[in-house]
Amino acid sequence: MHLGFERKMFGDIYTDHTNGYVYLIKNIESEILNDLCKVKHTIMKVSQVPLEQCELMVNYSDKKITTSSLRIDCLIKNVFNISRKESQILLTQEQVFINDISIKANSHLVKKGDIITLRHHGKFIYLDTIGQTNKGRLIVLIRRYQ
Repeated sequence: MHLGFERKMFGDIYTDHTNGYVYLIKNIESEILNDLCKVKHTIMKVSQVPLEQCELMVNYSDKKITTSSLRIDCLIKNVFNISRKESQILLTQEQVFINDISIKANSHLVKKGDIITLRHHGKFIYLDTIGQTNKGRLIVLIRRYQ
């Protein structure tokens, strides 16, 4: 970023039709409020908004998917429609987060309520395992953010 901040210093970025909302860590808040006036060629007006005043609707959809196990690499593969090998590469590149903690181990088992983020792909919550197919695959319910 032009102000010298790395992307990892910012949290989720949400937009609606006219506004953008960014979660920041506290120690860069004043610099962003005072110095950020342009992103690429777009002039920005920056202000602090208390969370309860944000008119932001987070869109998500609940989906049932099948997976061979609750290992993080299997879930990522099935939720984001990527190969298992690609999911393992993303894990080693520290692109996968569970509850905001970077995960490298492809064998990590996901627990009910875990929030999984895959950089540049999206985010979902593992809600529950709701059954099994005839071939023994798990039927899981996830909530995917859009």
